[in-house]
Amino acid sequence: MSCSEWKEYKLGDIIDDIIDNRGKTPPTVEEGIELIETACLIGNNKNIDFNKVSKYVSLETYKTWFRSGHPKVDDILISLVGANMGNLCIVKEERGAIAQNLVGIRLNKNICNPQFIYYVLSSYNTQQALKNMNRGSAQPNLKISDLVNLNIKLPSLEEQGKIADILSSLDDKIELNNEMNKTLEEMAQSIFKRWFVDFEFPNEDGLPYKSSGGEMVESELGMIPKGWEVKTIEEISTTVSKGTTPTKKDMDSAEDENNINFIKVKDIDDYGEICLDNLEKIPESVHNGKLKRSILYEKDILFSIAGTIGRVTAIDKTLNNSNMNQAIAFIRLKDCRNMFNFIFYLLKSEKTQNDIKSNIVQAVQANVSLGVLKAIKFVQPSKEILDKYNNIAMNIYDKQQNIRYENNDLKIIRDNLLPKLMSGEIILDKKIIIY
Repeated sequence: MSCSEWKEYKLGDIIDDIIDNRGKTPPTVEEGIELIETACLIGNNKNIDFNKVSKYVSLETYKTWFRSGHPKVDDILISLVGANMGNLCIVKEERGAIAQNLVGIRLNKNICNPQFIYYVLSSYNTQQALKNMNRGSAQPNLKISDLVNLNIKLPSLEEQGKIADILSSLDDKIELNNEMNKTLEEMAQSIFKRWFVDFEFPNEDGLPYKSSGGEMVESELGMIPKGWEVKTIEEISTTVSKGTTPTKKDMDSAEDENNINFIKVKDIDDYGEICLDNLEKIPESVHNGKLKRSILYEKDILFSIAGTIGRVTAIDKTLNNSNMNQAIAFIRLKDCRNMFNFIFYLLKSEKTQNDIKSNIVQAVQANVSLGVLKAIKFVQPSKEILDKYNNIAMNIYDKQQNIRYENNDLKIIRDNLLPKLMSGEIILDKKIIIY
C-alpha cells in the first residue's frame, strides 16, 4: 500500500474508551495494588516500569475510586503532565491502577493495531506534535481534548501488523538483552558480597576462606582477612570531584555547536546504565573552558550525590570526553586496571549505599558532600585475591558492555526505521522477523 492510500483519522476516531483517574491522588496503603504514576513511563521504553512503583492502593479503593476502570492488555498509557509529558507505554498484563496525570486509551481493533499506534505515538514527529500541544506554564501539560484531535494516518490493518511486527521484534530483543544484563548485575553483586563482605572468597584449596578457618585480624572496620588493609576512596584516587552546570551566559556566548554529551542524574537508570537517547549537549568551547575540571574519560566512575542519591555508573568508550552537572561526582582511580571492578561494585554494595545515605543533608535538594565520598572506608584485598576477582568481574562487566552496545545499535536501527515505516517511505511486501 503506497503512502497515498493511507487514510487520515483523528486519534479520537479510533478510540473505543478513555481510562483516567478522578484527577486526585487516591488514598494509598503500604501494600496492595500498584499505582502506576508518570515515573513508570520511561521514554523509549515500551513497557511499564513496575520497579518505579512507590505507591499502592487497597482492593476497595481499586474497585471504587477509579471511575473509568483500569488498564487492560493493549491499552496505551500516556503521561499528560511534567517532564515526562508525552511518554507512553503499552499494557502487557492487567495489573495496577493509573494515577492522575496519566490517561489510558483503548483502541478500536477493527480499525487499528494497538502496537502500530504505540509506534506512531512514540515517533519523533508525533512527539513533537504533542509537545506543541503543551498548555502548561509552570510545567508541561497536555489536555485530553487536544490529544484526541491529533491527526494520524493509517495503512490497512494487515500493513499495520507487518510494521508493528518488525519494530516489536527489535524492542523484544532489546528487552531480552536488558533482562540478561540485570541477571549479570545480580551475579556481580552477589560475588562481590560473598568475597569482600562475607570474606568467603576461595582459599588456596578452593574452599570459602572465613568458614574454612582462614586467619582473621582486628581492624578499625572489624575482623578482616590477614594481609588486607583498610583504605579510603581518597587514598586510591587521583581525583574525586563533581561537575558544574554551565551558565546561560556561557551557553549563549559560545559560537560553536552543542556537540559534547552532558550527563545528569536523570540519565542514569537504577541499573547503572546511561541512557543515551536524550542526553543534553554543550558546546566544546564551554566543555574545554569553564567545565574543564569535570571532563570525563573512559573508566571514570560516577556517583550521584544530589536528588536521587547513590546511582553508580562508569564512562565507557562511547562517552569518553563527555561532561556532567554538579549532582554527580566522579572518581578517577590511581590504579584503574586493578581497582576499577572492585571500587565499581564497592560503591554499589548495600553497605556503602547505606553508609552514604546516612550522611545525606536535607536542604533544598537532598545531597551528600564530596568529603563523605572521599572518606568511604573499605577493606582492600591482597593482590592475589584481587587478581582472581578481576578475572571474574571483568568478564561480567565486558559482557554487560557488549550487550549495551548491541542495544544501542538496535535502537539506532529501530529509530531509523520508525519514521520511514510510519510515513510509508518503506513499503513491506512480506513479514520480516528479526532474531
